[in-house]
Amino acid sequence: MRILAMPKLVALIAVGVILLLAVVGFAAWPIVRVMLAAAGEQADVGRIGWDSKTAWSKCEAAIAGTIPWPEDATKACEAMHMCANEATLSAAQHDKLRAAVAKLSGCQEL
Repeated sequence: MRILAMPKLVALIAVGVILLLAVVGFAAWPIVRVMLAAAGEQADVGRIGWDSKTAWSKCEAAIAGTIPWPEDATKACEAMHMCANEATLSAAQHDKLRAAVAKLSGCQEL
């Protein structure tokens, strides 16, 4: 009889472990979802908003012309100044950025 009881005990332990993992997974899902969203946002800089804390990561692509600057001239000027201050840019990128700023009316020079 004891031999038959062991498989039942193992099955109960396995079910308990699976339920525990399900509860932990359900409780952790919001954290996992936020982490996945952040990773996805960083992977596609085009999805990052210009008002985001990580907007500096868009600067290289915007300077290269692969993603657009904000449509509003004031917002574009703010974004360009943010790029000059927060992004790590080469001398050539700084030159392109200065030229872009010069084209915006009312935007203070870098």
